[in-house]
Amino acid sequence: MLRSSNRPRVVFAAALLSLSAVACKAPAETPTAAPATGASATSPASETSKAVALPNAPESAAEPASFVVRVLPAEAKAGTETTAVVEVMPNPGFKMNVDFPARLRITEPGDANPAKAELTKDDAELSEKALKFKVAYTANKAGKATLAGLADFSVCNETACRLIRGEKVAWSVDVQE
Repeated sequence: MLRSSNRPRVVFAAALLSLSAVACKAPAETPTAAPATGASATSPASETSKAVALPNAPESAAEPASFVVRVLPAEAKAGTETTAVVEVMPNPGFKMNVDFPARLRITEPGDANPAKAELTKDDAELSEKALKFKVAYTANKAGKATLAGLADFSVCNETACRLIRGEKVAWSVDVQE
């Protein structure tokens, strides 16, 4: 005689096995977000017209860095509006996520007054190849002026998108009289 009490146990065990197999497998098209372990911006030595590259640190030892941030400072004169460009470029194998609401917040204006404390995607030039924020500011006095901010953006490859929030950006400018 067959016992009917064993049959539900077998069915339940098989269902658990199939559920655990499904739970461990994420669909290939599901984007994943990885925080940047990004670079802190450093200021140029004494030349204010050269670009300063700010490469980010790799997300892990097995993964290459997914983007580079650089600042293109301009020569500044006290009391005159100047524009610097903060540029994010994806590394090979990645592209900028043009649908992400990118922004740049100036958090430390130093001895300068930014025209806008927050720049959004609408204020930027954005393509799959680069994200460029034009930061207009006026230096208060001659000497060294330092500006710093936090950038939010996203880069993607064929399998995942990385959401970068609070990437530190800073630069110094020698302000002339």
